[in-house]
Amino acid sequence: MYIIHDLHLESDGLSARIDYLIFTKKICFVIECKNLFGNIEITDKGDYIRTIEFDGEEIKDKVIMVEELVDYIKDKYEKSKEPEMSDEALLSWAEFFLNSHKEKEIPYLEKYNKYLIDNNSVG
Repeated sequence: MYIIHDLHLESDGLSARIDYLIFTKKICFVIECKNLFGNIEITDKGDYIRTIEFDGEEIKDKVIMVEELVDYIKDKYEKSKEPEMSDEALLSWAEFFLNSHKEKEIPYLEKYNKYLIDNNSVG
């Protein structure tokens, strides 16, 4: 298994940022991670539910924990009917994406400067 983190791909004027690409001998998983905000509650079944308010409406989402994600990947791998590829083919597949990575610096400070609060002007 190979895991690539923070991959930036560009092709024909389009670009994509991928948080994690997980390569197994049968399947490739694309994982998008988010920082969550809102209220988190645990249901009777042990599920984590995030509740946020948006435009006056309450929105509920199920939060997937790392353990559930690992179980999901294992389950999909075991149930996959795809033949297993060789170690060499798996490495070649992962290296293709790694070599396609375009280093790109994102100016986060510039992006969020408009949200900074000038403490001298706050009374």
